[in-house]
This record gives sequence, C-alpha cells and structure tokens, in this order.
Amino acid sequence: MASPYTPLKIATFVWLLIALFGMYAGLQLSRTPLILPGIFLTFICFTSATRMATRLIKISALEKVLLGDTRSELHQRVRQSSLAQQILSLLIAVAEVDGAADLREKELIRSFLFERFADPEIHRQIQTWNHESVPIDQIGPLVHQLRLQLSSAECETIFYWCCLITLIDQRFNESEHDILQKVAMHIGLPPLHARRIFHHAKLRVLQGERHAQNDRSRTPDRHGHALEILGLEEGATREEIRNRHRELVKKFHPDAHIHLGPVAAKEATERFREVQEAYEILSA
Repeated sequence: MASPYTPLKIATFVWLLIALFGMYAGLQLSRTPLILPGIFLTFICFTSATRMATRLIKISALEKVLLGDTRSELHQRVRQSSLAQQILSLLIAVAEVDGAADLREKELIRSFLFERFADPEIHRQIQTWNHESVPIDQIGPLVHQLRLQLSSAECETIFYWCCLITLIDQRFNESEHDILQKVAMHIGLPPLHARRIFHHAKLRVLQGERHAQNDRSRTPDRHGHALEILGLEEGATREEIRNRHRELVKKFHPDAHIHLGPVAAKEATERFREVQEAYEILSA
C-alpha cells in the first residue's frame, strides 16, 4: 500500500546515501597529505548520516502512528469495501466523535449520501453497509485509502462533507474540531486552507437555516463573511485581498469530480463562486 510519507522517506534516504559517500571520500582523503580536510569531511558526513538515519527511523515511527496498523481486520474490511461505503464509514466516524451515532443519525448520513450519488447500485451499497465503528486511531488508514482513489479536488469535497456533518446539528465542540484537524492532516490539506473550507460549510449551514440560498443579500454581515471566506482579517489591504483571491482561485477551481458525481462538482463550483463573490464584495 502506497504511503504519503514515501517522498519524504526517499529524500531522507538519498541524503543518507550522500552522507555515507561523503564519509567514504573523507576517509580516502585522510590517507593523503590532506589528512585534516579528510578528517573534517568524515566528521561532518558522519554527523549528517547519523541525523538522516535518526530522521528515517522517526518518519517510519510517525507513519506507523498516523496510518495505524495496516494489517488490522478493520482496515482490511475498509480496503475491501466500495468507495461509497468508505465515505459512509468516514462520515459516521466523524459524527460519532462526540458520542455513538444512533440509528437516526446514521440514516441521516445515508440520506446525505443518497442526495449526492444517483446510481441505484451505490444506494444499495450504502444502505446495506453494516460496519463496526471506526476508532479515532484508524481514521488515518481510512482517509488514506480514500486519498489513493480521489483527486485533490475530490479530497477537498470529502473534507467539506465532514465539515457539514459536524455542523448539521448546529453544535460544534472541541472533539469535532480535533477530528476535522485529523482528517485534514491525512487528506493533505494545509491548516489554513482546511479552515477556509470549514467556513464555506459553515456559511452554507447558516444560509440553510435562513432559507436564503437564492438571496445572498439577506445574509447579515456580508463583509465579515467575505473576509472569512478569503481567510483575511479586518482591515486587509486591496493588495492582500487581490493576492489572496489569486491564491484561492487556483485552490478552489472546480476540477472534475468523476468519482463523486455531479452534485459534488456543483458543490465545488459553489465554493469557487463564493470566493469570487467574496472578492467582489471586498473590492467594491
């Protein structure tokens, strides 16, 4: 199973090889009249090799902690399930972080996914999926399995759905904050970008409460919401607004959602449109 830590491990291993080669070159140099430079090079490369070897061990240990035991029965079941069932498992795990989800909550989450997948076969997979609860320490392998199958834009949408699930009961506590941070970390979202996606989800829930999806002028404090969407503080300069807009247009561009369907693509387009509207409000 591929690991998101593989590039870092490869880079560290390459540096380790370079340091070992430098040690060899230093030892050879120390046998010549340039004995002092040779000893110095050997010492420097030995120190670097020791540091790289230690880092490699730490990365491997961190990988094991974050990804969990990939041989576990639960993880094997997740790997054998369909994409829709894996998404359902993740959303239920997020919902259960503040207490076990009852049958009603699980049905609400299933309905949430029914609205996003039109395929009857996917509906059947979701309806019949009866899984054990995913522990917090197994969130990593579950998210990583999704990450292997989805594009970066689709991974953002999965995180967006997790945010909606935490906000759907109009309560948001520290445990839900922590689980969203964990999901964002395993998906590979920078903290600031994850926060912006959360604000998009929050804005959507607030609009749903006011039944104002088609009338944004009724949303109070449009200027404040625009700042939240762009992740800016009050008093941001026009240059800061312009630069942030340019940055987010690249990150929020609604790429194809071939695995998650047209509703997910529409939601991504909506997030992109909110960035555009926020920029227009702050630039006015």
